[in-house]
Order: sequence, then structure tokens, then C-alpha cells
Amino acid sequence: MTRLEPPRHHVGPALYDLMYANVRGDIPYWVARAQAARGPVLEVACGSGRVLAPLLQAGVDADGLDADADMLEAARARIAAAGGRARLVRGDMRDFTMPRRYALAFIAFNSFLHNMTRADQLATLRACRRHLTREGALELALFAPDPAKLLEYDGTEHVSSEHVADGATVTVWDAPLADVVAQTTRVRRRVEIRREGQEPERLTMEFAVRWIWPEEMALLLEVAGFARMRVAARTSPREAFAARDTLRPGDFMVWTAWTA
Repeated sequence: MTRLEPPRHHVGPALYDLMYANVRGDIPYWVARAQAARGPVLEVACGSGRVLAPLLQAGVDADGLDADADMLEAARARIAAAGGRARLVRGDMRDFTMPRRYALAFIAFNSFLHNMTRADQLATLRACRRHLTREGALELALFAPDPAKLLEYDGTEHVSSEHVADGATVTVWDAPLADVVAQTTRVRRRVEIRREGQEPERLTMEFAVRWIWPEEMALLLEVAGFARMRVAARTSPREAFAARDTLRPGDFMVWTAWTA
């Protein structure tokens, strides 16, 4: 068993993989999109390789970028264990340089929301755009804000997830506090990992996201220099990441933007 490390900025790879072990519904989607890209693919904020490793297993020519050295090391180990190889680069999503251009760049599962200012959001979009081929596309998956839920985010703790992963029962309690003016949610999180015959492990952490309204996302992409864009609605990747006909509050928005 890998001993869980204390959280730093957010969490380390061992705890991340346990906390989000039930987020699997979006992997077939990203594999299909990457296979259809007809060129190399870049995952920005690839983390420990949750999505990147399956892409490589499917034969996709893919690279990964992440700011966290430990996450990248975990991704290397996961990819190597699966018999794959990839260029993994440590870098900030707001300002990075890769040695080639990509038919598809993507940021999965809310990672774009860790950009806490509009300046950071635009910097990330522009950095991604610079790395696309002339006909390349950027895709972002992020939740559509639900006003009713945001009004309930007053710092009260609730169980947000409970699932079994790697032989352990993982329970997550979140205490989210929303600032509707700043469009931010700050979360105090407790995690308990229980394994049979062992003392539970308990960890706490804090993190924040800045949520984005659909109309705002369209404007950001336009200001960042993308020529055209579209948005599609999907259910949570904790479920099947299934397509919806219309976008509902709390759904996932999948934005696709093209350079030309």
C-alpha cells in the first residue's frame, strides 16, 4: 500500500487517485476525441495520468503538461506500467512551451477552473492556442454553475463522495463557501480512507476554483483569439459523461474552440 502524503497546494498523486477513482465516465470520450484528431494531442494539467495513460494505451500520440512534479512522476510510472511512452513536461498552464504543435489540446475535469483571475484564464487559453496547428482545436470540460447550489454553499459540511478504491472505502466531506461576486468557491475538505484491519487515515485540505458562466466562457475564447467555438452539454464524469440535448445548471460544459 502506498502511504498517503500530507496535502500540499491541493493533494499529492496517491490521495488524488483515491479521491477521484470514481471519475471514469469521461475517459472513453477523450479517447475517441484524441483518436479523431488526426495528429498529436496535448493534455494540459494531465496530473497523474488518469486520462493520458488510456490515450496512450489506445495508440494516441499524446504529450502531457502539469505544474506538479510529483504528479508527473506518478504519470510516468502509470504510463510505464501500461507499456507506454509519452513526453511529460513540467510547466504552468498559463505560460508554457512545448516543442511541437497539436491537432488537439484539452483540459479535462474542471482543471481550467484553478485559474483564479480573468488574466490567468486568458493566459491559459492563449498559451494553448499558440500550441495548436492551423486547424487544431482546444477542448475544455468544466461544470456549468448551478445558482441554486451556489446559494447553498455557506461553508456547511456535507458528504460529497463515498466509493471503494484500491481495497479502501474513501469518504469525502466538503464544506464549500461561495462568493457570488468574485465567482469563487473555496472548499474545506476532509477525507477518510478505511481499510479492513487498519486504522483509518484522515486528511484535510483546502482549495479553490473560479467558476465561469457559459456566456463568459464564450467571450473569453473570443478575446483569446479563437475564430469559432461551440459548447456541448454532458452529465458528470462521475457518471457516464453522457451527452444532453440542452445545457442544464450543474451539467458539464464541453467547449471546443478552433484557431481558424
